[in-house]
Amino acid sequence: MTWGDFITLKEVYQKRIESQLSQLRGKVDELSQQATQAEAYLQIEYHQWVSHLRFKQERAQLRYEELKNSGERSWEDFQDGVEHSLTDLKNSVDQTMLRFSYP
Repeated sequence: MTWGDFITLKEVYQKRIESQLSQLRGKVDELSQQATQAEAYLQIEYHQWVSHLRFKQERAQLRYEELKNSGERSWEDFQDGVEHSLTDLKNSVDQTMLRFSYP
């Protein structure tokens, strides 16, 4: 086995973040779909909330890309930003689901 055969802590972390981003992306997509099927009087509000989620989703993705493109020695410097963005996105998704009584 060579050094290249070992998975790094950064790679493990990246896989976890990718999984979380994918899961949250799916929830935002579901909410977006629900918005198109909502009663007319709710659609505008629904779309505003989803638009806000998309903004937070893009910000979390950007933070992740910064971490992903960082070197092996500096990637940990980006962890707090990634974690904060993910937590913010998750909390906003949860609030939106509660707001619209999404199961």
